[in-house]
Amino acid sequence: MNKRKTLIKNPPTLQREPRATDVGVAQVSVPTTRKGSSRRYMQRGLDTRKRILKIAVNEFAQRGFKGTSTRTIAKLASVPHTLVVYYFKNKDELWITAARELFQPFLDWEFQYLEELKGKSAVERLKFVVAGFVRFSAKVPLFHRLMANEGREPSKRLKFLITSFNARSSKLIAQWITEAQSDGEFIAGDPFMLLYEIVGAVTNPFALSAEFKIITGRSPFAPGAVEEHLNNIMRLFFPERS
Repeated sequence: MNKRKTLIKNPPTLQREPRATDVGVAQVSVPTTRKGSSRRYMQRGLDTRKRILKIAVNEFAQRGFKGTSTRTIAKLASVPHTLVVYYFKNKDELWITAARELFQPFLDWEFQYLEELKGKSAVERLKFVVAGFVRFSAKVPLFHRLMANEGREPSKRLKFLITSFNARSSKLIAQWITEAQSDGEFIAGDPFMLLYEIVGAVTNPFALSAEFKIITGRSPFAPGAVEEHLNNIMRLFFPERS
């Protein structure tokens, strides 16, 4: 680590706020009269940044980029608006950081299944991915809400999401669908169209969870409901062998 420390003058409203060393925040000098106090000082800054980011993830996923205000995020996080600007510079940078935070579990899961599927047949790969996708969607419903908000119209943000997170996996899964179809192990149809139909079928109960609960009296996130949903998806897309 570079031992040099960058000195940054505090705005008046930030005098008692710590300096975070996370992405996008410069390393700065911190009063070190007492080591314990310095650590608490730094930790408080990290906790503040984390709280802002958690609220931003929810707001962007639920309301979209245009419907989200950094001032609202600051109010919900119980911090001055200047702190949001301090840690994340502007709304665009905050959105990018929030998107990466939300998509990291997906990237971790994608890496896991690519490692575990080496040497498996196309249909085995698809069943593994679909099962994991159902459980992941139940665990991180905000992932698909953000994608749905950004997927409505072309934008630099949508391009960022596609190139950063799902272009490679979409092409790979479409290829597996084609291979499984040739073996009679997957329903007929255009592979990419079927891919989007899988995504829609899998995520709909979780994306519309409030409506689902009112209509059915059940939570789609309950373990039994998730497994039942998974079994239904499997019957929809994978034909039973006679």
